[in-house]
This record gives sequence, C-alpha cells and structure tokens, in this order.
Amino acid sequence: NNEEKMVQQWNRILAKEGTLKQIIPALEQFVQTHDLNEADIFNLCQSLKQSGIFQSASFQESIYAEYQWVYCIKPTGSTWEKLTIKDRVLSIPKTIPNWEIFSGFRRIADKYPVTLSDKPNLQYNKINNERWNEEDILSVIESIEVKKVFINSEYINYLTDFLNHVYFRDRHSNNIQTESKIEYRIIELLRKVFTSLDNEIICSNKKDLQKFISLIPSNKIIFLDNEQGIFAQIVKLPLKILIAPQIFKITDNNSNIQISYQDVEAILKFLAERFKSKSEDLNLAQSYLTILEQLINRTNDYVSKFIDQNPDIKIVFTYNALTKKNEVLSFEEIKYVKERKILFKVSQNSLHNKLQKALHKSYDLAVVLVDPIYERLFKDEYHQTLAECNYKSCLEALANKPRLSSEEDRVDLLKEIIKDI
Repeated sequence: NNEEKMVQQWNRILAKEGTLKQIIPALEQFVQTHDLNEADIFNLCQSLKQSGIFQSASFQESIYAEYQWVYCIKPTGSTWEKLTIKDRVLSIPKTIPNWEIFSGFRRIADKYPVTLSDKPNLQYNKINNERWNEEDILSVIESIEVKKVFINSEYINYLTDFLNHVYFRDRHSNNIQTESKIEYRIIELLRKVFTSLDNEIICSNKKDLQKFISLIPSNKIIFLDNEQGIFAQIVKLPLKILIAPQIFKITDNNSNIQISYQDVEAILKFLAERFKSKSEDLNLAQSYLTILEQLINRTNDYVSKFIDQNPDIKIVFTYNALTKKNEVLSFEEIKYVKERKILFKVSQNSLHNKLQKALHKSYDLAVVLVDPIYERLFKDEYHQTLAECNYKSCLEALANKPRLSSEEDRVDLLKEIIKDI
C-alpha cells in the first residue's frame, strides 16, 4: 500500500512539475509540424479544453504555469499563439469589422494580445486577464468618429456589442468603478450624434441607435420631442445626463433621474434665457413644460432648491387673463400674484375670464393661470395646493377687496358664481 501511494505521488509530481508544463509548448510544435489549418486547431483546442486533465482544477495550475494558448487577432491577420502566462489578453465579442474605422482597437492590439470570446483559448481560469480596464475602454470610445461609425448599422451594432461585453456586463466588478467616466463618455458620444448628423440619417438607424442608447440607464435620460424647437439647442449642453429624441424612447419610466444639482441648474438657466424673448412660442413652451415636468417629478427636490437660490429667475410658464398672452414669471412675481388670491391652475372652466372682467383693468390685478405641473413646487414653496378658479377661489379673491370693474361685469361674475354653487 505504501509503495502504491509512493508511485501515485511520484506520478503526480512528475505530471505537475514536468509533463503538464510541456503540453502547450508541445501543442505549438504539433500545430507547426503538421501545418494545421484554423478549423483543425479550433477542434483540437476544443477537445483539449473539454478533457478531464484540462478540466481538473488541480492540474490547471501546472498546465498554465508558464504559457497559455490563445487565438490572437491583429490588423494584419489572426493566428493561434503561445503566450506567456504574464501576457495580459483582452477579449472582444466579434471580429472587428473595419480596423481603419475602429482605429482605437489598432492601438490596443499594439499594446496587448486581443482575442475573441467564443474561441476555445487554453487559459488559466483563475487569471482574469480578459477584463478590460477603464483606461482602455475610454481609449476606444474616444477614438470613435461619429460621422464614420454612426451612419452604418453594422458599425453601430458592433460598438454596442463591444461595450456590453467589456463594460456593462462587468460594471459592478472591482476592476471598474460604478461611477466611472465610461457612461459619461458614451453620453458625450451620443450628444455628438444628435448635434452633428442629419435627422434623416439618425432616423434611418433608429433601431440600432435605440440599442446603443439602452446602454445608458433610463434614469440618466430625458426624452424630448425632436420636432420642438428647443431640442437642437438643449442637446448641446454639457450635461452628465443624456437629452435624447422622443422617438428613441422604448418604455415609460417614472423613476427618479440620476442627475446632479449642477445639471438641473444648467437646464433651468438655459430655459429661462431662451424664454426671455420667446414666451409666445408654443412649441418652445411645450418643450419647456416637458423637461420641467420630468425635472419636478423625477429629481430629488432640486427644482425647489433652484427656486430658493434663484427666486428672480423666470421659470414659471403662465397665461395672463388680462393681456390674453403667455408669460414667463419668476417665483418672486408669482408670490405677488398669489397674495392677491388671483393665481390659479389651468382647468376646463372659464370662470377666470369672468373674474378678470370684474376686476379693475390694471396689470397688478391680472388673473394668472399656471400649468398643473407646477403643483408640487407650490406645495414645496407655500405648503398649499394650487387651486382651480371656482366659486370658492373667486370669493376668496373678492374677500381680498381688490379694485373692481363696472357694475355690469361684477353682476356677470356673481351670476357665474351662483351657477357654480
């Protein structure tokens, strides 16, 4: 029994310290001697990888003590190569469709061996050397020329598959920080797509771009109708979230936007600046309200914080019943209107017109209507709901003893109030 154990131990030592280390050098010599083609090498490696010796955890350390056997792709061609165990190998999901267009991969291939993930490479499982680091991924993204890649369906899909393979499947790994620069660089890339390519080209690649946009978490995207005048300008803002055309939206998402206060501030100041001279532009107003609604409902009270710090900036889209025009007011101005009890949210009834006629025709007694999307802000600022113009709110306004108009107009208002009651 002791002799058998000694023989077993000797054979194991011989295998681990001698024979197993020679498998990969012997494989290289066998391939060269018999001039095997790529298909034969693939089948041979597949069989070896599935064999008991290569599957054995105790033998793997000896097999890969010095070398690994890897399918390496380069701009000049692809070959199976014996590499040292210290060589860092990077994996990609598919063959690069065009090394000139994807020039970043050429620079990576000059630094490291690059392989395909579906090849039966003979590598030590405990060495996780196929994982890309942030610096290498960024170098590929930053090499992308939008006007060459994003006009071609094959290239868009290749870039999507690559980023899914090297980053998004491993984003919670120790190698790549969750709050990395990679998502921001992808957002910057998409911003260039929307600002430098014709709308016709963008729409022709809609499905492929949808897949690429889906790399960005939905809580980092605001979708906006591309037909509305504001999109072309707001998409240029250097935000850390993505502003994307509405046509690329796949599902509704009401979760909070993962946005910084600095981004909220930049968007609101931009909108306020745009509205200084264009408050009558209804397309612009609709865009404004779409963005504002998402900021109000999907951010952590950042809009309220902005108002507290900038009470004089005009961000409230209103309708003035006296001038019968749209106006953009600041919360400072809104506060003045509210104190006179003549501020209401937009509703189906037209009682506000009767109330306006009954009031003296002066600007300080203009009835103002605001969109219901502001309701949450009013609750935050005034701890009150934004009322509709009904008989109750009319009586509250009259109880404030404002200057009134002609007797005829006052009678008309009272008749409407009685009807409403």
